[in-house]
Amino acid sequence: MPYNLHIDRWLEKAREDFYTLFVKAWIPFNAWYNRDIAPETNNGTDRECINYICKNENTYKNKILAYLRGNTREDLRFQQEMVDLHLALLRHPIPNATHPISFSTITIYDDSHPVDQGDFYSVSYKIERKVKASGSGFDYEIKVNEKGAGPIKFNATFNKWEMEDLEAHPDFAQFSETIKMRLKQAFKAVDIKAPTDAIVKPVMRKGVESKPPHSKMYGKEEKTYFIDDDDKLAQVLIQLMYKLRCQIFHGELDPTIQNMEVYEHAYRIQSMIIKELN
Repeated sequence: MPYNLHIDRWLEKAREDFYTLFVKAWIPFNAWYNRDIAPETNNGTDRECINYICKNENTYKNKILAYLRGNTREDLRFQQEMVDLHLALLRHPIPNATHPISFSTITIYDDSHPVDQGDFYSVSYKIERKVKASGSGFDYEIKVNEKGAGPIKFNATFNKWEMEDLEAHPDFAQFSETIKMRLKQAFKAVDIKAPTDAIVKPVMRKGVESKPPHSKMYGKEEKTYFIDDDDKLAQVLIQLMYKLRCQIFHGELDPTIQNMEVYEHAYRIQSMIIKELN
């Protein structure tokens, strides 16, 4: 019998199971928000608690902000783990390449911009997101008239945000392609579900890569630029960690060795944050 018959299997057993470690690091966080955050929400669901943690001051979010803004050895280790998590998600898209979880695809439910309005070429426009009369969900009202309080050219209300609904509306066809583009941009601006891209592309000048404006670079080895907005970046990270948690808890994740690299960094990040919880 060959001496190395079982080496591969034993090597696999010797690896740390970061899926299990991530779950173990999530459980105290789950217990903390059920105790401290759930009473502040309507129904105390996991989703409501995560959204509340993102939008309000609390121990968990404050610790992330401190790590992002600090310069101690531990702060730099956290920042590097965040970069490594980003790069691991690019190498191993979860759940798949078509719908990847990443720092560029996370929705933080930003309700700070419910209206976009202005004058553009020959028209004045106003697109507004309003809470439905039932108190659940949103309506999207669009009004376009000739500039200077002229005749109304387009007046519609959509009961959900779908770009296809705007484009398919018969009155939308009357506008030039330039005006259509502006109206679609305004419609995107009021979408509460629009993803926040926390990654900023580098600027290329004469073939040389340089730091883009309104960005921060974390980590030493890879030039990865994040948005220069600590609060939004913290929210993106929180929502991203929650999505990774859901992949495991809902049985959607393919638990391959390759995907485990993602959860190795997610575990290290989570284990550093939860030290503040009690």
